[in-house]
Amino acid sequence: MSVNRHWCWEFESSGYGPDWFCNIEITPESVAHLEALITQLSLPFFTPMPIYEKYCYRHQKLCSYHIFVNESNTDLFRANLAVTDMVNIWIYHLIEIHNETITIECGYGGYPQSEYHTIETSFLLDLCDNPNIAIAQWHLYAGGMGYDSVTVTEGKTSAELKQHITG
Repeated sequence: MSVNRHWCWEFESSGYGPDWFCNIEITPESVAHLEALITQLSLPFFTPMPIYEKYCYRHQKLCSYHIFVNESNTDLFRANLAVTDMVNIWIYHLIEIHNETITIECGYGGYPQSEYHTIETSFLLDLCDNPNIAIAQWHLYAGGMGYDSVTVTEGKTSAELKQHITG
């Protein structure tokens, strides 16, 4: 899909941050369709990293889920996940698909002049256009460790998210 502006256009112009987030909750009926989509998902310049039975802080139990990391940080993320060589990764792009939750996270806004925001936006627009996946709610927010969390905008449907992105 052609992208005229990124999902994070308001962050870029407002100075909110330092980290940018897009959080989407899909309906329970959509989870199986999203799981099937993951096997076909093509996110150039992102490395898929399936997570199997790892402790999940969100759910406070062992979970399996999918993350996609910008390729320039793949080795650092792998080392952090394996707890072999933990480092703080300041600037990164991460897409996480975890049951009914989809999160896009850009540490320190990510790499603004790169292709990552365009790929993330295309993914979101394709998601909005998928008739088998219904968004129950979404919100875009900024914040980070030591920073207040600021909700930039939010909505309840795929159509609202698509309208926000495309204008």
